[in-house]
Amino acid sequence: MRLYLSSFDLGDHAEALVALTRGGRRAAVVVNPLDDRPRARADWLTDQIEKLSRLGYAAEELDLRDYFGEAEALAARLATLDLVWVSGGNVFILRRAMRQSGFDRLAKEALARDAFVYGGFSAGAVVVAESLAGLEAADDPHSAPAGYAREILWEGLGLLGHALVVHFDADHWQPGAVAAQIAFLEAKGLPYEALRDGEVLLIDGATRRRL
Repeated sequence: MRLYLSSFDLGDHAEALVALTRGGRRAAVVVNPLDDRPRARADWLTDQIEKLSRLGYAAEELDLRDYFGEAEALAARLATLDLVWVSGGNVFILRRAMRQSGFDRLAKEALARDAFVYGGFSAGAVVVAESLAGLEAADDPHSAPAGYAREILWEGLGLLGHALVVHFDADHWQPGAVAAQIAFLEAKGLPYEALRDGEVLLIDGATRRRL
């Protein structure tokens, strides 16, 4: 399993992402966490595709809404990729998109086979934990754009044995939300790791590095 989990944007170690993909250059960008904010969604999609392209990737959008109820088609698309890059936004919207498209199951199976790299920042990073509990301090769990189920999904992808707290000490983010998440995790005795913007958690099989 190969993961590149950034607090914000590509972080300060994009060269490590390139190395992690081992020469693979077929990338897809998921911006579904921003489906409740169309203008921001469009801006971030353009931004992320341009940044990945500058790193040498052939990047294009992967809109999980196109695969709601079409997991077989999504499996075929994922089989063509070396990197799936997931943006920030609302983690609860992202989690719904992953469930409704079958991405959650398919990605876990593909990562177990080391078929591609999963990378992302903010919502795209924290969704890999066991649970999303505590993240409601930053994201509205009830937000469900058109076409989305209303059910709130509290379980994450379960790829990490601990929670991630992103934007730690960031002055551009919601300091109260970060503090509330940490307070929740500590009150429950749950393990977590806090990342400052620019920092990255990189996992390559049994190797784990914080950059």
